Amino acid sequence: MWLQPSSAVAETTLTIKYKQSQFDITRETGRKLINPSGDRTDAFRALKVTQVSGIPITIPVNGSGDGEYEEAAGSRVLPVSFDCDYSNGVTRGVAQLSYRDPRNLNRQISGRIEVECLPLTAEEQAEQIATKEAWEQEANRIRAAEELKRRTRVEAEEAKRQARLDAERESREAEAREEARRNSPEYKRAAAEQHIKRMRAEIAAAKSRIGEERRIGQVSGYVDSRKLHELGSLIVAAEREIERSWLIYKSNGGTLRSLDAIR
Repeated sequence: MWLQPSSAVAETTLTIKYKQSQFDITRETGRKLINPSGDRTDAFRALKVTQVSGIPITIPVNGSGDGEYEEAAGSRVLPVSFDCDYSNGVTRGVAQLSYRDPRNLNRQISGRIEVECLPLTAEEQAEQIATKEAWEQEANRIRAAEELKRRTRVEAEEAKRQARLDAERESREAEAREEARRNSPEYKRAAAEQHIKRMRAEIAAAKSRIGEERRIGQVSGYVDSRKLHELGSLIVAAEREIERSWLIYKSNGGTLRSLDAIR
């Protein structure tokens, strides 16, 4: 809220009491907004500011010599700045200003600005310190909670990553073990034996079907030569597979002396 007199007068005094904002600073620049005339459209023409005593008080003036006003709450106001030093207790300053009355340009508005910088009392300092300590404790608690959440998230992500890496490693190791097993002489001998047995079973089944087909022909007077050819080709292919598997068996340390020994 900007400061103004109770009514528009040609001469007024504005008193600014500025309270120390924080207990742990001894110097600060205060700032207040004023309107000595009370006129919301005042342009503060031909503003002159004279320091009378105490701490420096400044009001900006533009290149035309008028007050460098601002807008606040729908009114033009002058910003007043002053330097407070709380190291020696209460400090004061006085400045005189004048400018043309916006209602009567032949008349001057004269104003006296009195600034009083008030340091915090011991009780106010203690309250601020307690508030700051409580805020810092709460901030530390929030930071600790956030850090815990962050660490938990990072640890969970790391655990997932490590689990994935372990699973991939175990899969690779299992594949390597399976490949090693399949490449071992023992596996190849066993696989060759099983293949020989399957081929023998296929040959037996094909011969059985050939016999059945011939019996049908004896009854019907017609033999399906195409079917017999297919069954014969299957037997020949199976015999070749048996020979190939027998070679694999022997080359991988098979001890049986003949194919007939494989049952």
